[in-house]
Amino acid sequence: MKILWLNAKLGAFGGAEANVLATARALQARGWHNALMYLERTGVAMEAWADAFAATWDVSTQEGERRAIDESAADAIWIHNWPESGFFARLRARGIPMGRMVHDHALYCMRHYKYHPLTRRNCTRPASAACIFPCLAFLQRGSGRWPVRFDSLTKKLEEIRDNRALDRVVVASRFMEGELLKNGFAEEKIRILAPIPDEPPDQQPSAESSASTPGRLLFIGQVIRGKGVDLLIRALHGLPGEWHLALAGKGSALEKCRALISRLGLESRVTIYGHLNPEQLSAQYRQAQIVVVPSAWQEPYGMVGIEAMRHARAVVAFDVGGIPEWLTDNQNGRLVPAGNVDALRATLRDLLADPEACRAMGVSGFKKAASVFSFSNSIDNLRGMLTELAGAASRSAPGSV
Repeated sequence: MKILWLNAKLGAFGGAEANVLATARALQARGWHNALMYLERTGVAMEAWADAFAATWDVSTQEGERRAIDESAADAIWIHNWPESGFFARLRARGIPMGRMVHDHALYCMRHYKYHPLTRRNCTRPASAACIFPCLAFLQRGSGRWPVRFDSLTKKLEEIRDNRALDRVVVASRFMEGELLKNGFAEEKIRILAPIPDEPPDQQPSAESSASTPGRLLFIGQVIRGKGVDLLIRALHGLPGEWHLALAGKGSALEKCRALISRLGLESRVTIYGHLNPEQLSAQYRQAQIVVVPSAWQEPYGMVGIEAMRHARAVVAFDVGGIPEWLTDNQNGRLVPAGNVDALRATLRDLLADPEACRAMGVSGFKKAASVFSFSNSIDNLRGMLTELAGAASRSAPGSV
């Protein structure tokens, strides 16, 4: 199979790029041929990307696009993060089946994160006139000397229409499938495949391999408003007992979180590590008694939870988005009502006081991760989906819905 990938960035950048690289490598190891169309080089981990893709093309011009299509001789086009859909019709006209992995809410939400930035109230509507009023989503944060910029609902609706015409759309969770259905995607075109991270061969944990540090809490992720780090910090204020939070990550809300930690007098009980490499992250998981996922936004899935389960750690998370699809309450962790700081504090208090319950939840999560959330099984499922895509006998006409 020859697969032509579309991803805006060539090189390491975020979760989508990590998934692209890991899955491309795995398909390559199974004898598949990968080529990549991109718009921008990140300059990070370029050697790994050069190994995973036999050819790469900058398609910021139509000439680059033409060469990529002609020279790749692709059986299927596999789209990941891509900012423009206007040329999808040209690609469909070349007769190559096209599918897309939808990683987040950006495809159908002008704000990209499906909640209001002031009220932090999660949105349950499809893209529509409600994005203009009351959401005011056309007002976007600006850059440079302009504090705001304007976005177009018409353009967003056109992008959704272009993506509805693709042959397959793959999402991480049933929750994400529901979001696509709200926005008019055909159910028969949607497939569900969680982007399971690879298991590093030299870091294989086991259910009993290492004891956690009593009272050790762990947050891993971007420190941005949507990840709810401030909600976690507020929940820790007044939490009894001996505990310590390890905060691994960086982001636009980090300084505000530092200020909140200081204002609440928690400096001695919170350690901020910033960005950590995979080995360092694994060490943090091994030390943790509880991994906390306090997301305010509707997580498309929540890969941190899978990593925590692989390390046999109990997870406490807000009940939002796709999280309930891997976190079963009182089995591999605890689900807390979305955004409820008091309930989060009470749940952490109860689990910290019951290390045996934490251990049992961790073991349960480890077994679930081993049987259900296997990277190898995920690649086998992806191969099946891409083979099905390449063999599609009929496809939607350009512009169809």
